[in-house]
Amino acid sequence: MCRCNGCGCDCCGGGGIIKRDFIIVGPRGATGATGATGATGATGATGLDGATPTIGLNGNWFINGIDTGFASRGATGSTGVTGSTGATGSTGATGATGSAGEQGITPRIGDNGNWFIEDFDTGMPSQGSTGVTGSTGATGSTGARGATGATGSTGADGEDGHTPTVGENGNWFIDGVDTLLPARGEQGMTGATGSTGATGMTGATGSTGATGATGATGATGQNGATPRIGDNGNWFINDVDTGNPSQGDDAQNFSTVNMNARRSGDVQMSISKSGTAMPLGDCVLNGFSTNENYDSFKVQQSGMYLLNYHIKINAPTKVKTCIAVNGVAQENTISRGETMPFMTTSNFLNLQCGDEVQLQLYDADETIQLCGEMCANLWLVRLA
Repeated sequence: MCRCNGCGCDCCGGGGIIKRDFIIVGPRGATGATGATGATGATGATGLDGATPTIGLNGNWFINGIDTGFASRGATGSTGVTGSTGATGSTGATGATGSAGEQGITPRIGDNGNWFIEDFDTGMPSQGSTGVTGSTGATGSTGARGATGATGSTGADGEDGHTPTVGENGNWFIDGVDTLLPARGEQGMTGATGSTGATGMTGATGSTGATGATGATGATGQNGATPRIGDNGNWFINDVDTGNPSQGDDAQNFSTVNMNARRSGDVQMSISKSGTAMPLGDCVLNGFSTNENYDSFKVQQSGMYLLNYHIKINAPTKVKTCIAVNGVAQENTISRGETMPFMTTSNFLNLQCGDEVQLQLYDADETIQLCGEMCANLWLVRLA
């Protein structure tokens, strides 16, 4: 070992005196005996309370409000392998029945349509808002035409109808009223048959007006005379030759295209405001066909037709009657039963081949009583 007595540099480079001590280490001796235990030292002062760590909103450990940066929860480990299902344990003993719970409060719907609990308005509506009206579906295709039914037996003679006459001006007259329709048209060239136009949509039904005061019942009219065609081809009324031919020059014999349908006896019918077709059982059809209910008649030849119908009921009613063509009421055929229990109309209709003709009752939801030997009758004849 070298120590310097001068400048303190190694090996006395500064000119000091070098002294050298030598320590000779011998073999290690045996361990001495343990000394006696020393006296117990004095109790140290009580240490300060340690800080309690807390978990912050970010999930880290905080000490004295300082974020340590260490997460309080380790990352979620991977899902372990599902263990096999253990054996089903035996059913335990049934527990004692619990005490009855308190009566619950039943919600109710308030005057404003909201749910109420007792007298508290929850603000929640009891039903949802009305959904948007769906669009009208496409019109279905026309069904196949059914087979023509067997011709029914000839019905009993009908009541005398209204007789058309030819006035001095050459027009058709009914009960003395000029129809403005000429009895004989000029002979023209036969035009090409036009295609049938599409049926228009049915307009909305207007609101029903206020019911007027019931008028006095009029006297029963006399039965009209029924025209017939004589052997000479003229119209006869009460067996008197009118001198008027039943067909025009060089024209088709239109009188062979006609129909007469009727219903007899006391019949009760339920009428819908939107319209109910009158079934007519006894039919004579020439140039017409009908369905199995005898309440719709199909035209087989186009032309101008004279029509007449009547319905007998046992009391005045708000029900109206009309001729409907392809489901559309014809304005010039409407009759009302408010002031008389006998509804009748005579007029002219231009009908096309394929048109469906019905005698309809409508405009009131009522049950009516039809009466009489012939309580309903529909008559059509092709004029031109």
